[in-house]
Amino acid sequence: MARHLTLEERDRIAHLRLRGFTQAAIAQMLNRHPSVISRELQRNNSDDGQYDAASAHRQSAQRRKERPLERKMDRPQIRSAVQRGLHNDWSPDQIRGRQRLAFPDDPTQWISAATIYTWIRQDTHEALWTSHLLRRGRAPARRKTPPVNGG
Repeated sequence: MARHLTLEERDRIAHLRLRGFTQAAIAQMLNRHPSVISRELQRNNSDDGQYDAASAHRQSAQRRKERPLERKMDRPQIRSAVQRGLHNDWSPDQIRGRQRLAFPDDPTQWISAATIYTWIRQDTHEALWTSHLLRRGRAPARRKTPPVNGG
């Protein structure tokens, strides 16, 4: 999963830029992909071409705050695929696998089993959806280990 640049990383980028290091060298020192450094500098350079870490961090936080929250289960195509799968008594893992097979080149159409289980628990028709699950949404029973010889 992607992780955001920290203020410390941004400070290091600013310091290394002032010392004349290339974007590729900075990326290697921070153990980040060069495109991360390039994108950071493009998005957060000031009008005079200078990079200020504190300002960049504030701008980044503001962009994250303003972006719309989009849940995958709010997308009609994904929701209907999940509902269709549950009606066919498929497990959330099977639904996830089918979505990946149906859309191998489009990760925006993929969904995790955990997301499906979360949606089921939060949906107004939870009882209906859990009735289609093999164990009705319960975790599998734990096996007891047999006693050791003579125990």
